Amino acid sequence: MARSRPRKRRRLCRAGGEGHDYLSGLSDDILLDIASRLATRHAVSFSLLSRRFRGLLAPFVRVDSVTVLDPTLPLPSYPGRHVLLRRLVFEPNNGFSVSAFRRLLDAATDRGLSELAIHLPRSTYLPRNVLSIPNLAVLSLDTCALPRWCPPACAHLRTLKLHRVNISRRMITAIFKAVPMLATLEMVYCTGLVGSCRVESSAVRNLLFISALEQREITLKLAGLTTVTLRTRSKVKMVKIQPAPKIRRAYLHIARPRTKLKFRIRPFLDAGTGLTCLTLRGVAVMLLSSEYKQTPKLAVTFEDLWILSLSLDFSNESQLCFLLKLLESCPNLKKLSLSVYKYTRSPKHFCIHISL
Repeated sequence: MARSRPRKRRRLCRAGGEGHDYLSGLSDDILLDIASRLATRHAVSFSLLSRRFRGLLAPFVRVDSVTVLDPTLPLPSYPGRHVLLRRLVFEPNNGFSVSAFRRLLDAATDRGLSELAIHLPRSTYLPRNVLSIPNLAVLSLDTCALPRWCPPACAHLRTLKLHRVNISRRMITAIFKAVPMLATLEMVYCTGLVGSCRVESSAVRNLLFISALEQREITLKLAGLTTVTLRTRSKVKMVKIQPAPKIRRAYLHIARPRTKLKFRIRPFLDAGTGLTCLTLRGVAVMLLSSEYKQTPKLAVTFEDLWILSLSLDFSNESQLCFLLKLLESCPNLKKLSLSVYKYTRSPKHFCIHISL
């Protein structure tokens, strides 16, 4: 008989060669707390690391998303098993009880809620605990109003979307101070910021800002920006944008103001040497052409700029000169889109797309 060879045991390769297993020395309570903060797919991978972890996660049921129309209804539950909830969507059809919604948020917080979306049929004040969810990472608010003062306590928030939200300047400042990890910010038609709006943060990387009709002044101090989309309304008189050296994509739509506009784009453009995509709409080209009128050549070169889209008046000599100066500073440009626009009461425009 042929003699069977002993099977060779597989060697477990550790990352980085020699390493220490820190997870195995943790208590069950700490491991459960770590697992409750993970996303569903990451929790499954975590449970496959060892048999011990698989047994720890057995009593848990992970629910990915729940949509609630009536806050008085309970969240999904399983007898004898703890439910972990990742995302909660609140979309009531009619009016709702604020106290019932507060209790619903407390129950969702106990289940490890990390994403919250609220869309109301009409603007109504939200309960104070909406910004007191410790594990919250994504918050989307639409057609609602934040309390005039509620101390934020969501330090892990990374994405904040405010669409048609009534919010005060005091609350905006408090959120930026309490959320050091905020990376994505959207402010679309936000009311309550009568007169001026100031957005100042060193952590925000992606910004979408569309001004409301009542805003007159806009100040953006976001030095760490990589992507920005800015649209102004006709009543905006002054816009200040701090230069962002890390900017990669910029979309600037400056509406023609009813009065003289105080706005300088040149410092922002001169600092964006790493731009890959630039779009200028409205009177943005007109403003830049006046700022670079005395400059025969742009002081910077956009080596990484591949996509350029402009809206300008071809009958204006100053704007045509700025177009030539900008093209000279883009040696690696791949796509050019020109939107011809006449700044009259009834504007006429058409687009020209050129691939280089």
